[in-house]
Amino acid sequence: MSPARVSGLISAGGPATRRAGWGVADQALSSLTNFGLAVVLARGLTAEGFGAASITFAVYVLVLNVSRSLTSEPLTVRHSRQDRIEWAGPAAAALGAELVIGLITAAGLLVVALWVGGPSGGAGLLLQDGWRFAFFATGRPRAAFMNDLLWLVFMILTLAVALAGGSPEPWPYVLAWGLAGAMAGIAGIAQARLLPAPRRTVAWFRTNRDLATRYAAESIVLAGSSQLRLVIVGVVGGLAMAGALRAGQVIMNALNPLSYGLQLTAVPEAVAIARRDRGRLTRYVARLAIGLGAVSLLWGVAVWLIPSGLGQALFGATWDEAHSTIPGQTIVVVASGLSAGAIVGLRALAAAGHSLRARILSSIVAATLGAMTGDVALCAIAIGVAIAIGTIIWWASYVLARRRPGSPQASATALADEIRLEADGVPAET
Repeated sequence: MSPARVSGLISAGGPATRRAGWGVADQALSSLTNFGLAVVLARGLTAEGFGAASITFAVYVLVLNVSRSLTSEPLTVRHSRQDRIEWAGPAAAALGAELVIGLITAAGLLVVALWVGGPSGGAGLLLQDGWRFAFFATGRPRAAFMNDLLWLVFMILTLAVALAGGSPEPWPYVLAWGLAGAMAGIAGIAQARLLPAPRRTVAWFRTNRDLATRYAAESIVLAGSSQLRLVIVGVVGGLAMAGALRAGQVIMNALNPLSYGLQLTAVPEAVAIARRDRGRLTRYVARLAIGLGAVSLLWGVAVWLIPSGLGQALFGATWDEAHSTIPGQTIVVVASGLSAGAIVGLRALAAAGHSLRARILSSIVAATLGAMTGDVALCAIAIGVAIAIGTIIWWASYVLARRRPGSPQASATALADEIRLEADGVPAET
């Protein structure tokens, strides 16, 4: 579907609906880009080469999530929907910090780079992702979509060159992927007419360490808990049970572009609402939670009704056991959708401490209640119940944070003031 056609479909609703539509479209495009890369690598490399490239991608995802927590999320929470004068300084600092993180990561993983082509272009990839969040924060989701579209175009071109070389090694393909991200990151500079400011990295972290450190810890807990849960199931219930659960997760994860895309635009919307009316914020995040929960329930029912022949054609012998996990997996995605509203609300309130505690508690519950039975279907239901308990924890944390006195954006202008003083030649206070 052409960008013009996408634009026409999205423009049919109101402003908030259009922004949400662009968020979903952008996330779908980003997912398509990653899926296309995986297909090219799988078809063009040996099993060993694909494994090596997968390690590189896993490292990138880990660094990306931590980098978002340190830069993009605080930018979104504290500087969404500001005018360009207020937003430009913090955005330049956040993007500069993201660039620095990418460069440090590339240097630190030099050994991996020499082995598999590693993090080549990693700084550019992080910069490109930073532009996505920056555009969403300033209410320009269409610009984020166009930047991801450029990344896809650049990746097609660079991978075509790599494929033409016919190398069995992974490094030309990983390098092509990284260069495409770097080119899209540079294009983001032209789109926003704003240069990243790496020299303001220290100022950025000094001003936003209260949010950044907690969001980074939360990101690590989230990544670790999901993997730990699968490992526990494999150890207690066996590898076949773990494989069936994983297959069920892959099926249910088709909802991710919708869920993540809505959350990309929901946080800036919620931040703007929280500045005006916390009561309205609760109504907004409750509607978001109910909507995502309802869509997740419908998807679970649809997957359950997939004909056995089609399921076996897609997943082979794993399908029968994977299909038995769908009721439990449906509970998981419904509970996750309901939790999303509380998570967005906690972001809007800049309640990083409440959010981190909720993440840790819900992750502990989910990791320990997952494999109490040898039956794969009951195991999936147990995990679903654990995630549902986590939903209660998330909403209790939101209620406590909402009752907290004071403005959630109290330090929103601190970095801008600090940068202005530095620009005027006045040393900022330490």
